Amino acid sequence: ITLIAFHKAVKALTIIISSSIFLLFLLTSFVFISAAAAIYLGNMLGSFELGLLLIAGIYLLLGIVFFLFRRQLFSSLIIRFLANVFFKEDDDEILEDRKLK
Repeated sequence: ITLIAFHKAVKALTIIISSSIFLLFLLTSFVFISAAAAIYLGNMLGSFELGLLLIAGIYLLLGIVFFLFRRQLFSSLIIRFLANVFFKEDDDEILEDRKLK
């Protein structure tokens, strides 16, 4: 049982770390895309500051929507993820590997 718990904890930690690294790269590219959009909009509107304000307003609206629907959006995802990691039926494989060693 201890080996199974350790295996599942390591598996969850690996998924969390790899997802975090992926999200970091995604966020970095998103920042550059946002800066490019702000510059483009600023050139179209004739004011760099107006382009930045427009992009900031879009992010503010998205942030409010995510905040209002955070439970519906993320609770089921997190519960499903944790259920897959901790309650998946691969316990027999771990026990068989332990018997072979």
